[in-house]
Amino acid sequence: MNGPFLDRQKAEIEGNNFARKVGHDTIESLRTVSGEELLKHSQTYHDDYSYPYLVTLVDGWVLPESVAHTFKRGAQLKVTIIAGYNADEGSLLYLMAKFPTPSNWQRGAPADMDSFRVFMSRHYGDDTNALIALYKMNDPSIRAQSEIDMFGDDHQGVHMYFLCEHMNKTGVPAYLYFFNRVPPSPKQTAGAYHFAEVPFVFGTHDFFFKASEADKILEEKIQNYWVNFTGTGDPNGEGLVEWPIYSRDNDTWLNLNHVIKAERVSRGVNLIFLKKRS
Repeated sequence: MNGPFLDRQKAEIEGNNFARKVGHDTIESLRTVSGEELLKHSQTYHDDYSYPYLVTLVDGWVLPESVAHTFKRGAQLKVTIIAGYNADEGSLLYLMAKFPTPSNWQRGAPADMDSFRVFMSRHYGDDTNALIALYKMNDPSIRAQSEIDMFGDDHQGVHMYFLCEHMNKTGVPAYLYFFNRVPPSPKQTAGAYHFAEVPFVFGTHDFFFKASEADKILEEKIQNYWVNFTGTGDPNGEGLVEWPIYSRDNDTWLNLNHVIKAERVSRGVNLIFLKKRS
């Protein structure tokens, strides 16, 4: 949660390095560069700035502190929310990152297991062996999928879990979901990928995720939850499975699939483990 946010001094250093890489050393000169060229450079890895994307800056003005710190202080806006993530968040995003957690800010995870253990220990310290065991990363036959699974939990799941927990601590209702519907195409291998729930919320299915009759029923129910929430601050309504307010005592999310069910957070052990290291 904290890794992507630079302080102003570090951001200025990286900004200067980036400008020189583009071939300009003044603001005036940099303003002559096209947006396309800036974007191209921002998405290319360079050794002299730490990540291939320009990242968020905690400058003390536009963003006075990291979002994580705001929530830890209970200083966020007290607004009822719906939050959640998808079963296979890492399936598409991991291809861009090439390492199991964004907190490492490295180019890629080593294939050799001993090197990988050292690599992970830079962030997880004494918890490294337990983490590797939790995600079964020491099994070469599933190592790649294990890294993808961990990436999805760490990159998306922990944040949603953290968000709902802290909203509840400040007395604000939060509703946590877990989208688990896998697209029907026999050719797809991405599972319930990042963004897969959005067509259900807005009714925007296309050739990439053709909706079956069961999908259309699920879509209607999801839209009813969202419309109810928009109108009243409570997603529940007639004909819908009861969606409980999230709390650590009632560690429950709404599993969104053809059979919708409120259930105990099935990845709770993983998310709690990752959250304590965030």
